[in-house]
Amino acid sequence: MRRTIALLLTCACATTHHPAVPPAIEGPPPEPPKLVSAGNVEVASHDVDGLVHEVRGHVQAARGYVTSEEVTGTAGEMPRATLRVRLPPPEIPPFVDWLGTRSNLLARRLGVQDVSREYFDEELALSNLRTTLERLEDIAAQGAKLHDVLEVEKELTRLRGEIARIEGGHRGRGDQVALATLDVSIAPAEEALAPRAMFQLMPSAAVLALVDARGREAVRAGGGLTLAFSRHLALELQLFPARGGEGRSALVTLHAAAYSDFFGGGRRRFLNPHLGLLAGGGSFAAHGAFTAGATLGVELYRGRRLLVDLGGRAQCLLYGSEAQRPADVALQVGLGAGVPF
Repeated sequence: MRRTIALLLTCACATTHHPAVPPAIEGPPPEPPKLVSAGNVEVASHDVDGLVHEVRGHVQAARGYVTSEEVTGTAGEMPRATLRVRLPPPEIPPFVDWLGTRSNLLARRLGVQDVSREYFDEELALSNLRTTLERLEDIAAQGAKLHDVLEVEKELTRLRGEIARIEGGHRGRGDQVALATLDVSIAPAEEALAPRAMFQLMPSAAVLALVDARGREAVRAGGGLTLAFSRHLALELQLFPARGGEGRSALVTLHAAAYSDFFGGGRRRFLNPHLGLLAGGGSFAAHGAFTAGATLGVELYRGRRLLVDLGGRAQCLLYGSEAQRPADVALQVGLGAGVPF
């Protein structure tokens, strides 16, 4: 009995640690290589929190998941973030390219390790150990002497532990092959590291044209001053001098703007398009008026110390009953340059 057990264990160990090389014969095509993909990417963004949210959504859409996420930053400082994501290996290059469109790509390091030998050696070892386990279980079931049964049970316990250990490592290696690991570091962009401005002042020049002048001066040139509380909300004062016998105009309007993610979400240094709405009132040609409309503009340049914006707008001017005049539709083109405060 002992000789049988020893022979089975010797065969299992020999096959496990020194697998024989099969002869070269024709057969099915070889298994594809088992590759472990991993790397890290460093980016800089004007909106770290927003980019973290976008990364979560993009990873989920690519059939992956985020295994860890850490966002740090004290009061008054821009946050920083680190994420570890798991993605199918073919999704890694498109994901990195997508990150480059949402932020400034500072560095990327991607690598692949071939673990085919280790993977197939583990499969072979598990096959041999399970075969040996089945044979020993058959021996134990034959009802041999108590001493021999105890010896077999001891070897069965050891084999089961060895199988469990190799299975755990094999599952882990298979997970590494199935999903690549990518560490993403997000730092605030240089402009975002500047002291945060409470608001931004932007003087501007504008040209206003009435769509239907009805015998009046159709075009007026003037200027304005915009107080921007954020990139999405601003208050503007515009002045147009008297023209063609009509009084001067003064309009105060509140503006709301939005940036499309399709065009970079307003994160670029040059050419950030935006859409918005405006509403306000004042006087136009010395008549009290309410105005509302839509704006379309583009930030020609956005830097840490300077903003240059070119915009157009279409607005409606509604007069009070005392003015006894129909509403006007006006088109405007303006150019402004602003500095933070």
